[in-house]
Amino acid sequence: MRMRPIKTSSFSSGGALLFAASQFPPPHREISGLFSFREQRAAIMAAKPEPTQLEKEQMFGMMEKEMEYRVDLFNRLTQTCFDKCIEKRYKEAELNMGENSCIDRCVSKYWQAS
Repeated sequence: MRMRPIKTSSFSSGGALLFAASQFPPPHREISGLFSFREQRAAIMAAKPEPTQLEKEQMFGMMEKEMEYRVDLFNRLTQTCFDKCIEKRYKEAELNMGENSCIDRCVSKYWQAS
């Protein structure tokens, strides 16, 4: 049984929001205690010039590439650990303790190597 990969199109808007949120610079220490997160974010956004259409398209392209990379990484991780740790002939509906620990080790090693 092969695992089906996740399609990137189903995550494009969520990934864009996650990637865009990570682009905000950290708040200044002097004002961090005086203003809420929303006020700080609004001040940062007001200080930045509006990106041009070309910059928006480039940012969107980068977000799409980042999401494609993450989905591909997840699919390779899932397939590799599934092939390595799960028996081809299912005996039980749930994972047993050996399969669980194998998956934990496999995922840990995969993240360290990539």
